Amino acid sequence: MGRKLQLLGISFLALGGRCTSPSVDISLKSSWPASPPLIEVLETIALEAPEAFFPLLDKLTDPEVLALPEKLTPEAVHQAVLGIATTSGYLTEPASLATVELSLALHAATPKIEAFYNHYIDHHNNTQGTDCGSWVEWYGEVICDIETLVKLAGVETIDPTSKTSSSDPFPAPRLLTFDHIHPPPASTVKRPPRTAIFYASPSSSNFRELHSYLLSLADKPLPHVEYVLRYVAPKGRNERVRNYLSGYGVALNLKKTDYLAIDDRNTRNGGNEENTSKQDNAVHNVDPILALIENHPENATAPSAKTPLTEEEYNHLGYQAIQLVADSNNPLATLKQLSQNFPKYAPSLARRVVVNESLTAELDANRMKVQGGGHYLWLNGGSVPDKDINPFGLLRHLKKERAAMLSLTSLGLTRNEALALLTDPVVAAFQSGSDVLDGLLDATDRTEGGDVVVYWNDMEKDSRYQKWSTSVFTLTGAQEKTTVDWDIVERLYADFAQVEGSETHQVASLDDVLSGKVSTKAPLQKSRLYTERLGATLSTSPTGHAFFNGKHFNFGDDLLLSMQNELSKQLQFLQEKIYSGKITDEHNETLATYFYDQPTTSLRRNRYIFSSDAPGSLRIFNLPDLFARTGFRVAPSAFHYPPETTVIPLSVYVVADLDSPDGLKLVKEALLSINPGSRTRISFIHNPADEPNDGPERPLASWLISHLIKTHLVSKTPPEYLLRALGVDGLTTDGQTILSQDEMVRELTEGVKKADFNPIYYADYVKASRLVAREIGVAPGKQALLVNGRVVGPIEGGDFFASDFAALENYEIRKRSEPIIAALETIAPLASQRDSATSAVAAIQLPDPSEFSLLQTAQRPRNRQYQLLDSKYTAFEAGDNSTALFHVAVIIDPLSWLMNVPDTFIEIHLVPARYTEMPLKSFYRYNLLSSLTFGDDGYVQMTHGVDDATNITTLSHEAAAQATFEDLPIEPIYTLAMDVPSSWLVRPREALYDLDNIQLGSLSPEDHSLKAVFNLDYLVVEGHAREVQSQNPPRGVQLELLRGGNEGSAIDDTQVVANLGYFQFKAKPGVFGLEIRRGRGREVYQMESVGNEGWDSPTISESGNEITLTSFEGLTLYPRFARKPNMEKADVLAQPEPNRNFGSIFGDFTSRVTSLFKHKGHVEEQAEINIFTVASGLLYERFASIMILSVLRNTKSTVKFWFIENFLSPSFLEFIPHMAEKYNFKYELVTYKWPSWLREQTEKQRIIWAYKILFLDVLFPMDLEKVIFVDADQIVRADLKELIDLDLHGAPYGYTPMGDDNTDMEGGFNVNEFFWLFLTPVSALYVVDLVRFRQLAAGDILRGQYHALSADPNSLANLDQDLPNNLQREVPIFSLGEDWLWCETWCSKDRLHRAKTIDLCQNPLTKEPKLVRARQIPEWEEYDEEIAQFTRQLAKDGTIHSGLATADTNVLANAGSAKLEPTDTSDNKPQEGSDAASVPERDEL
Repeated sequence: MGRKLQLLGISFLALGGRCTSPSVDISLKSSWPASPPLIEVLETIALEAPEAFFPLLDKLTDPEVLALPEKLTPEAVHQAVLGIATTSGYLTEPASLATVELSLALHAATPKIEAFYNHYIDHHNNTQGTDCGSWVEWYGEVICDIETLVKLAGVETIDPTSKTSSSDPFPAPRLLTFDHIHPPPASTVKRPPRTAIFYASPSSSNFRELHSYLLSLADKPLPHVEYVLRYVAPKGRNERVRNYLSGYGVALNLKKTDYLAIDDRNTRNGGNEENTSKQDNAVHNVDPILALIENHPENATAPSAKTPLTEEEYNHLGYQAIQLVADSNNPLATLKQLSQNFPKYAPSLARRVVVNESLTAELDANRMKVQGGGHYLWLNGGSVPDKDINPFGLLRHLKKERAAMLSLTSLGLTRNEALALLTDPVVAAFQSGSDVLDGLLDATDRTEGGDVVVYWNDMEKDSRYQKWSTSVFTLTGAQEKTTVDWDIVERLYADFAQVEGSETHQVASLDDVLSGKVSTKAPLQKSRLYTERLGATLSTSPTGHAFFNGKHFNFGDDLLLSMQNELSKQLQFLQEKIYSGKITDEHNETLATYFYDQPTTSLRRNRYIFSSDAPGSLRIFNLPDLFARTGFRVAPSAFHYPPETTVIPLSVYVVADLDSPDGLKLVKEALLSINPGSRTRISFIHNPADEPNDGPERPLASWLISHLIKTHLVSKTPPEYLLRALGVDGLTTDGQTILSQDEMVRELTEGVKKADFNPIYYADYVKASRLVAREIGVAPGKQALLVNGRVVGPIEGGDFFASDFAALENYEIRKRSEPIIAALETIAPLASQRDSATSAVAAIQLPDPSEFSLLQTAQRPRNRQYQLLDSKYTAFEAGDNSTALFHVAVIIDPLSWLMNVPDTFIEIHLVPARYTEMPLKSFYRYNLLSSLTFGDDGYVQMTHGVDDATNITTLSHEAAAQATFEDLPIEPIYTLAMDVPSSWLVRPREALYDLDNIQLGSLSPEDHSLKAVFNLDYLVVEGHAREVQSQNPPRGVQLELLRGGNEGSAIDDTQVVANLGYFQFKAKPGVFGLEIRRGRGREVYQMESVGNEGWDSPTISESGNEITLTSFEGLTLYPRFARKPNMEKADVLAQPEPNRNFGSIFGDFTSRVTSLFKHKGHVEEQAEINIFTVASGLLYERFASIMILSVLRNTKSTVKFWFIENFLSPSFLEFIPHMAEKYNFKYELVTYKWPSWLREQTEKQRIIWAYKILFLDVLFPMDLEKVIFVDADQIVRADLKELIDLDLHGAPYGYTPMGDDNTDMEGGFNVNEFFWLFLTPVSALYVVDLVRFRQLAAGDILRGQYHALSADPNSLANLDQDLPNNLQREVPIFSLGEDWLWCETWCSKDRLHRAKTIDLCQNPLTKEPKLVRARQIPEWEEYDEEIAQFTRQLAKDGTIHSGLATADTNVLANAGSAKLEPTDTSDNKPQEGSDAASVPERDEL
């Protein structure tokens, strides 16, 4: 659901007539060849069930199971593989088969397959193994035959217990994140000693025997060989056979027609009238929407359909639309058709449909509960972010939800009970409540009897505060400006030191206190007790601690900022309490200790109990899911239970090396914490520092505990007995004989000796324990606690005591367990394993660390508040509410494709807004297949190319998926817009007509439809960079993406911006290196991690600098940077101080010489003049070619043109290489995907304006130093090398101010009223010093101001001019001479002869079409005729196939006389004769 259609957020337009029109067919293809059917289906199943890959591959390559798959049709392969997978039990989860079918229709696995192929091409394409078909890489050797493989990898040649070392001749090779590995790393504690990488071609003759042998080696309890499978890139791939993609939308936006930018070269008299006439005589199906409208009484007094709707009609239109949906027997289908074709139905709907009073009342009531016109989507009560509302994102959410729901149902809950628990209002309210009281401590010294805390300024006792008001209501007027002046702090401390100091007692300076130089050996017993109780020792924070109303902070550089934030929160909290009457003057006496006296405030602090605000500090795991993945089997008998407690809400697992002294100490403290009042049960997870062995010296603790767990004896063992058996001091009972340690062991094991403990039990327990420890991020030998899924630790030895276990119990029960258990009491009173349910719910609602750090995302409590909406008339459902695994709720938009996913229940609520104008004008289609479709013979005949000259008929794998528009109104002019996932960069590749100005009435008679084919050129790789220490963005660091390993060539580069540390690359699927680009950034920083595996990705030393792009969802990186020594305060963007001594000159010379011999990949010498422009639509592309010619005619310098490719047509992309070759210039296409965090424009013209100014620092390669923007419709008369060489005096760019000397314009509008326009820089021509632009962080400043101002839709009317004008103080503008730009609207004709460039800007007096204005420039026709002759010759030679740019100037001459009667699409135009002043609208790009 790429576009979030709102029922009243769709376009309303008065259109007449119902004549059948040509269809519009849009398809989108991948930019890489289609994958082999067998591999694609196999990989798609592996996306859903990764564990099925190797066993399914083994079956599919077994000739007895699937014979000769390469000779089957794609459809037969598709059906056979799915059949084998289903019958073999690999797709048993609910909805898994439907998900695989949908993923196949989306070709979701093809980026991963292409990544395998590209990695092979980059690294192994020229190896001798390529000639073998399939081959094994064995530590530098290429193995193609089974005999050699057995000889080198046979079990008898390798000792599986051997340990690798730095000198090992068989070092473990570095693997890719998407490799297929057996045994799976998640199920093995340690990698096998050898790794065989199998480069496989399943259709090769040697595949089966090599695969079978490797699988047999790896498929053992203790394998000595790790089997890694990658694919060999097929030879002779048919590059023309591409996958047709789905999962995107297409909009046909209705274009304003008061100023038409129509290329008249392709305008033909008569258009396709004959075709239209034939279609009009055809038999049409009944339009179900019109049939519903016609059920309402006809309004005899209504105006014609061509009359624009009035404001009052717009106001009611939403209610009328919902009335129509309510009237339908199939509301989902009606809503879909109505919303996607609304402009066609708007007049009849507005003037005929009568709204029921009950429906009106229900809608009015609902609009009081939720904002009308909004769009919302919930999945099992969880809100789905807008960026994920597409098939790929939703499939990811569905997979996650299925795991969560199944983990709850595995605990005995029904699906309805599981959903009710997830969305319980009590749980939601508790988790969405204020966090002000969270983690508070009683920091008073009342527990110690006083005399510990001394106030500098005692507001209750000091005389200077006696005149202050004692009313709590003074807090309601307190300001939130809470800046702390550090100078005042220092002066106050100096006063304090003077008062407290004496000749014999010198008070330490504040600097010494902060630096930790103060001695702490004073015999202050109460202070020791106080600091111990609050965990405020210097060992935990060397610089000290601070408590703000019970909130703890480490005493560091960010203390004051943290206190300011906390003060604001607490003040707001108190104000709310005062306003609600919960705090009054009666509480005045206790207000000083208000936060200390709260029931949630803890008396004791341990630094491990209360999680910090650092991203990722709170880690919670879903215990049923965690234990299922690791094989850790736990039974109720594996716990120690407190006596006399029936309900146990908390389960604590002590994770430690049970055989180490520190581990035993933690075990001891845990067992000592069990008492009659406890509500915690305790078990153990062994996390040894070293590899365990089954030698004669068996360590007692781990063997004993594993034996007790496996024999179900733990729960029967008193804690004091186990402590005695472990050899640590336990509890004793007066009057009883104390057994020895050996006697106690025999007592607990019921007579079994240590030597007789089952080694299989032990090995199984230790393996599962170590896997759990690794999964939760606890290093071998380290200690932690796993508390209802929350990881507490790692804990240093001796830092956690029995009293801390009690504090932890109170905190966790209050914080997480209590509301969930209360909900379970209501939902499923008989449910057991409540600790597991608590962990599942808490883990689901915990945001990703990246979301918490970047967006400050809090926990995501779930709810079903949409059920509070009245729903008798304005909501409908689909699916079974009682048994569904997925509950989807939407306000407004249909998600019809989800209906193909079993176990899905959809609930749709319609809540309109009241509109006064048209919010959107478009027709819309969404292209999404629920499964692949094939021809009758398993193939489908299709043509590549929509032009007769390029028709090539081939056999494709499946039917072409396309978005089709039928029965569109003919009169309007449409602009096509692709609505694709945010990670896609697409552009048109094949189209016979101008997609920016679609006129269905002007198609050629032989064309019955308008077809266009788009390509998915690139996927977006984006990221958020941060410094390790400060977590701040390393603003200004330049990065590059390398293909072909560390010595490969750079395929893209970019710069980290200030906002969220964002950066962006574009790439095709594959494996790439990420590096800091040579320059200032590399001097200041070193990259610690590329962030390829999430927020806490491994370091480069652990996993390398490779990133892997394997999904249609693109890739988000989270790289970490560390500052180099002595660079702690360095600013990457600051200009380095020039150093002209001999040493620096020699060093510079040396570096330059050295760089000549270093491999840099492909380095292209920059042109002397670099020009960028933007052209959208064939008219502006025509202008662009003429502008290029005018530039070249006036310079002898080398020139390179940069085109923003987002808006270019296929005909221009086909033409421009030939023009570049003939006229000897270079060109390059650039693009930048609009970042999700930056408020986006929706109107195409404003999007183009934004691209001209917002992304200048990141749009071009980092080594480009200066660029000139030239409007496509300009004529250049001077050498632009002058602009390149111009000194901008430190400004990042130079503009020409708008002229003010055209006296003829004074009658066109009120010059005095719009005097400010003449101060505005004109964006038709400007020069940008990209080096200076980046040094000033001008891009960050422009984007920040844009984001703030664009919140008001009425601001930035001329975005590309108003924005730099608004920021001249922050980003100075150098004024170019007035002769650099001449425009008829603003400039005097007296200086036309001096003009260096002429812009075809709009004249509001004459409103002449651009072509007429162009012909008034003498050289323009000369250039145009030259371009026309050149294109005609190219077409004649068959070099280009588009006929759109071959007309001569005789056609151009008719542009001014062409009379077009635009359809009136708006009712807000100035009325004829109106004297209201207005600024002329720009028709510029």
